[in-house]
Amino acid sequence: MKIGFSLSKKVGNAVIRNLYKRRLHEIFGEFLPVMKVNKYVVVASPSINEANYQELREDIITTLEKSDFIVLKEGNSEYNRYTN
Repeated sequence: MKIGFSLSKKVGNAVIRNLYKRRLHEIFGEFLPVMKVNKYVVVASPSINEANYQELREDIITTLEKSDFIVLKEGNSEYNRYTN
């Protein structure tokens, strides 16, 4: 499985872009065991600057569930592990 992250210069300078790449890498690292094997490209918009870590994590969970890249069902221990 490969995951690539793309952040344009509109997000901020190199320090800011790398901060968000590290956050994205950490969040996606949590979900690797339950993600479908594939190649993924994550393109972040400048609005990423407005989200804190928890909001970013919740948005990623929602996006992955809606796109069927992961399946987390309520009542399942995996669901509780990733949503808390």
